[in-house]
Amino acid sequence: MQLEMLFTPGCGAMSWMSGRSVLLVEAHEPTRVLAHRLMHEVGMAVDAATSVAQARMLVGERAPDVLVIGQPSESGDAAAFVDLLRTRQPRLRVIELVDDDDAFAFSLPGSGRPGRVGRGTLARTLVPAISEEVDAAWLGAGS
Repeated sequence: MQLEMLFTPGCGAMSWMSGRSVLLVEAHEPTRVLAHRLMHEVGMAVDAATSVAQARMLVGERAPDVLVIGQPSESGDAAAFVDLLRTRQPRLRVIELVDDDDAFAFSLPGSGRPGRVGRGTLARTLVPAISEEVDAAWLGAGS
């Protein structure tokens, strides 16, 4: 199937994702390691941090295309960090890693709400979620 091909590591159908910059912020090491591996396998450039404070130091003046974060992105330090990244990358897409595996959701363009991926379903949902978010931001924007 074409859908299977689209998300198969090493498959040419995902080559447009190559070089997309992803910042992963996740305190739980097994989740961080798995997420990093999944994204790296499809050619994404991934920086990983264990906290928002570490992520701030890691990115410096750069901004990722996608932020995958293991805490609510709409409050506290995370919200301020997302706002900072959006000043540098207005098309920034945010995906929250959550404990509720039924909470899978894409963000709606212009809503300001993050997408959500359950930690327990990460292996099958993270790359498709990032793909959809990037599509919405870059391909769907007509640029």
